[in-house]
Amino acid sequence: MDERSFDTLESGVLYLIVVGLIYALVFAFGAGVVIWLPPIRNWWRRLLKFALFLLILLLIGDLFGFLWSVTICGRFYSSFDYDVGDFLPFMPITRSFIEVPFEGYTHQLNGISLNQLKMIWFIFAIGTWGTTFLLYRLILQRGRRRRLILEASKANA
Repeated sequence: MDERSFDTLESGVLYLIVVGLIYALVFAFGAGVVIWLPPIRNWWRRLLKFALFLLILLLIGDLFGFLWSVTICGRFYSSFDYDVGDFLPFMPITRSFIEVPFEGYTHQLNGISLNQLKMIWFIFAIGTWGTTFLLYRLILQRGRRRRLILEASKANA
């Protein structure tokens, strides 16, 4: 394993920890809102679906962050930090991100404009959100199908 692949692996794990904690806070806030709202039938099922969606988004976001680190970072701009925030599907890349210093170094664009880099980020973000929604829907449909099969087998028994 070369140094670049170790950095990418390390940033992937760091992404899961840092962004996972953010998602856990989002889930806790959502759960708090549900608890304070008037009673909703099957509220726990909605919380489980929300948790499932956040988990899928976390994993798919990490995958696309890995792809970003391998294909975009270092090629179209120079990054000197730990790559946790280089690709986040909910936060576009901005000039302030490019110009932030880290240990005396700043990020630099390499032959590409900021708008072109934002367009690449947008393509990655669309891929992240689209894949997340697709997997979420597929998992929910599969669960519904299993539930219907179980109910039908119980009714026939």
